[in-house]
Amino acid sequence: MFDRVIRHGTVIDASNTPRRRADVAAQVDRIVEVGAHVARGQEEIDASGHSVTTCVFGNCGLSLGPLPDGKLPEPLSLFASALGSRFTTAQAYLLEALRGQATAVNSVPLLGHSSLRASVMDRIDRPATDREVAAMRGLAHLANV
Repeated sequence: MFDRVIRHGTVIDASNTPRRRADVAAQVDRIVEVGAHVARGQEEIDASGHSVTTCVFGNCGLSLGPLPDGKLPEPLSLFASALGSRFTTAQAYLLEALRGQATAVNSVPLLGHSSLRASVMDRIDRPATDREVAAMRGLAHLANV
């Protein structure tokens, strides 16, 4: 038995297949099965007449995290006045900001390249060193939650 099953929704996903009517089963916080007739769930949601999809949002260059303390370079400085506080790690951005919201959307935020660069470099208007690239890779790996 699954934790949750969304039944009879129109599934639109990234599998390169046309939208289709299907059930979606989740275990804890992961989708584990999509199909015509999945097993029962402890919680069942009737999605008849509704779409079931993943919301991918953001910008490949900018994201709300990680943002370092201190002055932000352009265009990240646009976030400085809009946010009361900053997400200094990708985990804070992805987990605290998104998981703290009551939502029925399966969200996939993009991790901004400029945000990563600003987190490890003194200036983002130059090529990154090998050490800085490794540090950015480490931050991106940590964000894979």
